[in-house]
Amino acid sequence: NKDYLRHFNLNQYNANGFYIGTIKNKEFKKQIDDLISLLKQKNSILEFQNATTIFNTINQDIDPVAKRIRKVDKYAKIDRGRNQLCVIDCLDMELKEKAEVVGRIFRDQVLSDLNIKSDHVEDIVLSLLETEATKGNDKIPHQLLHSDVDSNNQELGKNHMWIGLLGLEDESFIRVLKHSHVQSRTTSDKKRKKKRRMEATSISAICYKRYQYFVGHPFLAHGGFGSLPERGVRLHGYYGFPASVRLETHLVDWKLFNNINHAAYMRENLPLGSYDTGLPGAY
Repeated sequence: NKDYLRHFNLNQYNANGFYIGTIKNKEFKKQIDDLISLLKQKNSILEFQNATTIFNTINQDIDPVAKRIRKVDKYAKIDRGRNQLCVIDCLDMELKEKAEVVGRIFRDQVLSDLNIKSDHVEDIVLSLLETEATKGNDKIPHQLLHSDVDSNNQELGKNHMWIGLLGLEDESFIRVLKHSHVQSRTTSDKKRKKKRRMEATSISAICYKRYQYFVGHPFLAHGGFGSLPERGVRLHGYYGFPASVRLETHLVDWKLFNNINHAAYMRENLPLGSYDTGLPGAY
């Protein structure tokens, strides 16, 4: 609704580290509908050649959530239940063409939103992401909160760079750590010169619908939702990054937060396999 979107609109991008926009052009919506119709012909994107399962490789000895998951299932993959098809590698020419058309629509809309002007407009790096549906009692856990690039490398946080998701379902969800894109030096720890994201205090559960898109700062800490009643597919895009970092995943270093910060508590107590965070500050 309008009140919800007002919290997360383009004007709040610099403060929140993300915003939600909407594709309004009828012809553009038709192109999105055509892509959705093609995807609905399959039970999973894994039925398309070159699609893969994806998961984060986590050191279970140092990550508390990894340890909790493996207490339940010692063979569990941390990011299990999620599948990916890189559009550039897609061998289904019809799907590839439709995804690229929609990707260009998405890219141009965001470049317009952010007033990014360049003599050379780069290609958007696209992939179709899928979260599998719940099967009986087998719930898919929340994806661990992460950033898609190394937030200590300021060269990867330039104004023209962004990550994005375009909604292809009635509703799609993502969890974000608001303000986590902002870094500042502490005044009390000058010798060690550690950086802390001092503003990040709460996890928000963000919903974006069909024709809506989520755009995040490269350093924004975020993660996919766990089990939902039906599988969910969305179009993911990177813009402006060097090719060498496009497949990276960087887990949030929770030691960067003050012990009294809400985020430290939420990191240890985040419920698994639930699509209600049940935490302070979650919208």
